[in-house]
Amino acid sequence: MLFAWQNQLEGAILPTLASLSNLQALDLSHNHLTRVIPPGLFLLRNLTKLLLLSNDLSGLLPPEIGKAASLVRLRLGSNRIAGSIPASVSGMKNINFLVLGSNQLAGPVPAELGNCLQLQMLELSNNSLTGPLPESLAAVHAL
Repeated sequence: MLFAWQNQLEGAILPTLASLSNLQALDLSHNHLTRVIPPGLFLLRNLTKLLLLSNDLSGLLPPEIGKAASLVRLRLGSNRIAGSIPASVSGMKNINFLVLGSNQLAGPVPAELGNCLQLQMLELSNNSLTGPLPESLAAVHAL
């Protein structure tokens, strides 16, 4: 586990963190991290919690997000992440807590999110998402 929240960290998240194959939790929330989220973080097989809330991260959600089958909690809120939510999110089979609010996400909410059968809480507020919520999300407690 690597916890370094509220430490005034600056700069990019090092892609070499993706080489920590036994990493189970990474919390770098409430820092001043910039640039993109290294796609390799979503390939860590033992990672169950990825918390990057309240930084200055930008770029797109990488398609590798769907390969994060072991993730239970993903908090990326309060950043500058743009683009659409990739349909590959359906690969996050164990996700139950997903926070993407207060970013710059746009476009429709993908129906594929309904394939995340463990999803209990979904937070998408303060983005530029369009269209209705997919019916496949009826059982999720959306905020």
